Amino acid sequence: MVSNMENKTVSEVQEMLDQVGDSRNAGLVAAARDPLWLWPVVGVCVAAFIASFEVKSTVVSIAAILLYCVGIGGVVGYAARRRGVQPTLSSWTPALKREFVYYLIGAFVVAGSVVGLGFATNFYIAAVVAFFGVSIGGIWYHKRWRNVVNEIVAA
Repeated sequence: MVSNMENKTVSEVQEMLDQVGDSRNAGLVAAARDPLWLWPVVGVCVAAFIASFEVKSTVVSIAAILLYCVGIGGVVGYAARRRGVQPTLSSWTPALKREFVYYLIGAFVVAGSVVGLGFATNFYIAAVVAFFGVSIGGIWYHKRWRNVVNEIVAA
């Protein structure tokens, strides 16, 4: 294809370059289209895991760990099958990386708050806070991700 470039018009070459750009952004666009209901599902998995610390039972702890792993695995598997193409870290723009850093900071704040609340009061209350923190924080992050991806695609 490169050896044949001299026979292409400027508009044909620009169209080819646009297609390359579209394929580079395909994973970002696919991830931005993930449904928002995935975040409350993750929140339920996290909340069940956190609540299991209040129950002094090995069986309940094992069940909670299994629920968490199967739930998170199911969400990731669903997203991967739905997308067909995954975003690569190398395709992230500085704006996407910045949003991810904000997400990580929020996740650390929520995790620290949940653990502190669990030890200070009980882990049932911490589980409720975890559910809302993961659900609301994840949806907030996902909407910001969508906005940045829309700007990238529009440019």
